[in-house]
Amino acid sequence: MDVERFPDLADGIGDLFQQAWQNYGDSGPDLTAKELEQKKQFRKEIKPHLDQISKNHSPKALAAVLRELLTEIEKEH
Repeated sequence: MDVERFPDLADGIGDLFQQAWQNYGDSGPDLTAKELEQKKQFRKEIKPHLDQISKNHSPKALAAVLRELLTEIEKEH
């Protein structure tokens, strides 16, 4: 019976993991006004580069490298 239910159970666990990952590293309301302004500026500067890169490369590969870079940044601070 567990074998028959496994796909549904795995989907449920996968959904929870995806929700947790989407919130990973989100500083949300903890950012100061200055940091919020910096965040806006970073987005303006970085987004066009990411859009250009993603035209010729796998979005999965791009997301993977961004996660690696975030991990490096978080370890440094």
